[in-house]
Amino acid sequence: GETLYTGNVIIPEKVTYNTKEYTVTTLGDDAFAGCKQLHSLSLPKNISSIGNGTFTQCYGLQVISVANENTKYGRCVPMPKLPTRKKYRQSGSTQ
Repeated sequence: GETLYTGNVIIPEKVTYNTKEYTVTTLGDDAFAGCKQLHSLSLPKNISSIGNGTFTQCYGLQVISVANENTKYGRCVPMPKLPTRKKYRQSGSTQ
């Protein structure tokens, strides 16, 4: 099944798979797409690539923090552009 991340997620600097250690450098295309309950994301110093659509439909995402030592993104990653809900007023309304 598909894993949907929620809450506050911390991406580790390294992961181990089949006893081999890998450095995490990339968030793949659509990595967090559809994670509507994801609130914050912390990226390690080694992240150097963020794929297309990584934050699509992450409506609850409020904070992306990046390790100060990250040479690609530094301390700031622009927040993804999310659709906004507009209020419309009927013609002649006093609202």
